[in-house]
Amino acid sequence: MKEKDIAPLQAAGNLLKTTTYHLHTLYLLTKSNLKCVLLPHTIFALSIHLSSPLLTTLPNITLRATLSRLPYLLTWIYLNQLLCDISNQRLPSSIAQDTISKPWRLIPSKRLTPTNLRHLFILAIPLVLLCTVFLGVTRESASIIILLFIYNDLEGGDKNTHLRDLINALALTSFSLGATRVALENGGELNEKGYEWLLLTGAMIFFTISIQDLRDVEGDAATGRKSLPLVYGDSVARWMLATAIVFFSCACPLFLGNGVGVTLGLGGLGVGLGFRVLWCRGVQADERSFTLWAVWCVGIYCLPILRNSGAVGGVDHVRSQ
Repeated sequence: MKEKDIAPLQAAGNLLKTTTYHLHTLYLLTKSNLKCVLLPHTIFALSIHLSSPLLTTLPNITLRATLSRLPYLLTWIYLNQLLCDISNQRLPSSIAQDTISKPWRLIPSKRLTPTNLRHLFILAIPLVLLCTVFLGVTRESASIIILLFIYNDLEGGDKNTHLRDLINALALTSFSLGATRVALENGGELNEKGYEWLLLTGAMIFFTISIQDLRDVEGDAATGRKSLPLVYGDSVARWMLATAIVFFSCACPLFLGNGVGVTLGLGGLGVGLGFRVLWCRGVQADERSFTLWAVWCVGIYCLPILRNSGAVGGVDHVRSQ
């Protein structure tokens, strides 16, 4: 093969290698929150959309109409999550904590420099805002940006564990509301019960989000971050989390009026997760508990569609075209 024929192949190979490298960088940047932001809040919005008119002002919704909103929904959530991940990893205190607890992240692993991440953050803000203007959910993204500033730049996430949990709960509730508004798009809104459901799930996040801190105790202690297990002690923190998980496992299906089967199933999942938090300790065990917490949240977020699908004695409002 002649040299002039090889050159285009080498160029294509280099382009593929560069593209793969940058995609992997993007994955590493957002890896930690895919399971607790992108997936759960996509499910949250789709479940509410498909449950109409249980929690929304829309009439019966077709499955095709719901799926047509999925690309917009994923784009909005991912771009806002990307902004959060950049903000959370760019400051010296976060870098010090990640060096101990998550050395694979971009700055500790020397894949990017703090300056690279700062420039990326500056570029990401207008990109996210343009997306939100197009999708009509500017308030929710603005709320997330303000909360990021309080959490990271004003150190609201470091000095008080309950303020940290409140900021996290408000930010994730903003994700829930924004994602739902993207899904509803065609003139629909949450009804009164829908907003009550949003508040209930926000409270659930507030009282259980500190499960993520069990795996990061060493890094948090080294950087002076006041997390729940460091403030109250490991055992007390675990009992607080386990109690809250069991409580919301019962309260959420009872609020929506789910059937006995769903209530018992979710209650069993909550009890199992609660016992795991109490008895399975260590970094790897706590990492797995956090993953199971994300699964538990997805179970909670599926309750509206289960209530309205006829699967547990409800009325089927979801039909395919």
